[in-house]
Amino acid sequence: MPKMQLFGGEKDGWDTTVSLDGRPEVFYAVPNLDEDKIKKTRGNNAKTELRDRLAILAYKFDPDTSTANHFKMRRAPELDRVRQT
Repeated sequence: MPKMQLFGGEKDGWDTTVSLDGRPEVFYAVPNLDEDKIKKTRGNNAKTELRDRLAILAYKFDPDTSTANHFKMRRAPELDRVRQT
């Protein structure tokens, strides 16, 4: 399984295994400040829904430094989602 690693910003160095379906062009990460909210939420569906809503930090695929089995994603603040209140 391929790996995906984030570079820049507060999630610098974070990595995960991704599915073989392909890599995302843009990946949205949850700010560190909001991670505790997800940990305290009960139920997998509720956690997934909350993570999707809180994921606002954009990381864009970097083809120059990536390999077929290790995708590198660089911080792209211009693509951040605006948090809905």
